[in-house]
Amino acid sequence: MDYPMKQKWPIFLALLLLMSTSACNAVLSEQVRSTANEETLFEEIFEDPKQHVGKIIILGGEVLRLQYKGQQTEVEFAEIPLYRTGKPALGFDPGEHFFVIFPYRVDETLLKKGKVITVAGRVIGTHNVRGFDYPLFAYEEAYVWDKLRQDRFPSYGAFLGQSS
Repeated sequence: MDYPMKQKWPIFLALLLLMSTSACNAVLSEQVRSTANEETLFEEIFEDPKQHVGKIIILGGEVLRLQYKGQQTEVEFAEIPLYRTGKPALGFDPGEHFFVIFPYRVDETLLKKGKVITVAGRVIGTHNVRGFDYPLFAYEEAYVWDKLRQDRFPSYGAFLGQSS
């Protein structure tokens, strides 16, 4: 009786592994992930964006401001660290700012203030705001997290032991 179960166990583990890894990879396309530079940290780009021009980077960000510039949209983000899966790490305060240029007009309701996204962008230079140069990226691909803003800032009931 134990012998057939021992044969099924490796198959079960293989299926479980396949399901768990396929769920992790769904955030951004394989093409973008394969071309992204994973060794370069956001902090390095923030320090000297011009040194990293041309690199595709995957970032997490919270939308701060959206502005139309002709047919393009410029979005200002506060950086949020990402897990290797591309999901933003909750529990961190938003970090330094960066800007992404989308090649089309983005609907304001999609990227309203406070939305959290995972975005892949190519470093194209800097954006000067009040005398400081912030990293500027050209949009490659993005994933908008619909519910993460609530998860990052739970209701008071969560702290008082009450359910929401």
